[in-house]
Amino acid sequence: MQTTTTNINTATTTKSTIANKPVSYAFMFCNSPSTKTQYPRRLKLFFDFIGLEGEDLEEQGQAFLDHAKQEGARVWSSQQIMMLLLFSLKLLLLFNSKIYDSPPITH
Repeated sequence: MQTTTTNINTATTTKSTIANKPVSYAFMFCNSPSTKTQYPRRLKLFFDFIGLEGEDLEEQGQAFLDHAKQEGARVWSSQQIMMLLLFSLKLLLLFNSKIYDSPPITH
């Protein structure tokens, strides 16, 4: 009987965590310490890039989930990710072109 109660409490806690802290819940499954350090910064950059409102990463994560749950939002979610990837690619290409087009450094 104790095991059943524990499982129910765990399930309730997990459901509560998903509902209230979707980002924390997602990062629970990251095993690597470096991943747990790097991903929040990258996710924050993504959320800021697409203009999500929220005072912290959890609020922005919830805003993203709320928007993604709306009808037809699967396309929106994919488009937002693609926009960030294209923007990052443009920055990379611009940065590389400036490096290779600049005159050599002489001392």
